[in-house]
Amino acid sequence: MTKLKFEYRISLAYLLIGSTWILLSDKVIALGPNASAESISLMQTIKGWFYVITTSLILLFFVRKHLGRLRTAEAELEKHKNHLTEMVQDKTRELDAAIIQLQSTNQLLNSRNELIDQQNRDLSKAFNELRSTQAQLAQTDRMMAVGILTTGIAHELNTPLRAIESGAILIEQKLAEEPIIKTDITDQLETITQQTKRIATIVSGMNQLSGSSHSSFEKCSVHAIIDNCIAILNYHITGRINIETDYCGDELLVLGNPGQLHQALISILINAVQAIDKEGTISIQTAVKDEDICICISDTGCGIDESNLAHVMDPFYTTKEPGKGTGLGLSISFTILKNHQGNLKIESNLNKGTTVIITLPLLNQE
Repeated sequence: MTKLKFEYRISLAYLLIGSTWILLSDKVIALGPNASAESISLMQTIKGWFYVITTSLILLFFVRKHLGRLRTAEAELEKHKNHLTEMVQDKTRELDAAIIQLQSTNQLLNSRNELIDQQNRDLSKAFNELRSTQAQLAQTDRMMAVGILTTGIAHELNTPLRAIESGAILIEQKLAEEPIIKTDITDQLETITQQTKRIATIVSGMNQLSGSSHSSFEKCSVHAIIDNCIAILNYHITGRINIETDYCGDELLVLGNPGQLHQALISILINAVQAIDKEGTISIQTAVKDEDICICISDTGCGIDESNLAHVMDPFYTTKEPGKGTGLGLSISFTILKNHQGNLKIESNLNKGTTVIITLPLLNQE
């Protein structure tokens, strides 16, 4: 049920009291028929004052009660208003402090951004210098490998050249004889052809090794690269080291830089040759595992101590005697293989030998 508003309740109470008084007052205060006019006037005055006082008291009760509620509500409202004002002032002070802190933080961030920008520029410069240094180190390692191989290559070239020279002299002598024996000349020509191919193989391998490391990638035959490296190292191998190759039947192609791949394999093979003090065996196996070419190079050399094994691919780290190694070979080989999306893993036992496992992504020939 809807509660009446205060003004309607007051008006209704006033009407009820007035109508009730009018209806009942004459009965409550009975006057005789002979009552004088003065008595009637006095009684009417008393009735009027009684009505006024009664209604005033009733109105006072209702109004005071209602005003009390209003004053209480007003006091509560004023209290909340004051509290809200204090909260606004507190929040304003906190906001001002936060703004000051934010400005300070922004200044600090701007300062740090400038420092980061400067550090980025320095890092970019250092990275460019590092790449340049890395290229120079790779070239140094390549030239070191060429220096190690120079004597052997000269011998390897001189041997077939002498055979060619001897064959040419013998052919000349046979041509001067009567009658000319065709078989003798054919044998000498075949010898010259074989030795010429041998020279071509050595020269081709050297060209691949000394080729530019910045040339674009191309299709490379893994078996051809290994054969070239063996031919280049032949002088250091002949007579004391037996090379055993076990190639899988298919031609294995990778997408790579021929010069860099030759350099990586030459460095690994040189380490294997130098690890064998007198006589020994180097085994080279190739296989395809999943989508990768696996090249396994094992030697029967001195091996590597377990404490040194974790550092062998660190730049400038070497266990060789002074003058016999720069400590760059394996590090650069590892970098080259990583640049070809490959990997290099070394397993070794002291005095038993070392195995280097190379993985490279197989190039799909379809």
